[in-house]
Order: sequence, then C-alpha cells, then structure tokens
Amino acid sequence: MRFLSESGYDPRALIEVMNVLEQAGGGGQPEFLSTHPDPGNRRGRIEAAIEEIDPQGLPAGRER
Repeated sequence: MRFLSESGYDPRALIEVMNVLEQAGGGGQPEFLSTHPDPGNRRGRIEAAIEEIDPQGLPAGRER
C-alpha cells in the first residue's frame, strides 16, 4: 500500500480488485486450505493499511 501511495497511485483501487475476485467465487473451501486469502479478509487488511498510510483520506492532487 505504501509503495502504491508514494508512487501516486490510489491504493483504494485494490479494494475493487478484491470485490471482483470475491464475485468470481472460489472453491468454497476453508481459507486455511486455500492458496490465497479470502478476498473479503484481504479487503479488510487493505482498508486498514490505507487508513494507516493516509488517515486523512486521499492526498491532494491524487484522484481515484
């Protein structure tokens, strides 16, 4: 998240990626048996990291 933010990219776009992955579905297996974390869990971690990096919201001059 920090690299995206410092490079001028909006890290919130990753939330949309997780939404697409979640809608695409998966194997329906428990997360601990999966090769990747559940998109919903990943979305929560992304949101927490964004809040930590940009607690005041999107910096001036950067658009979504």
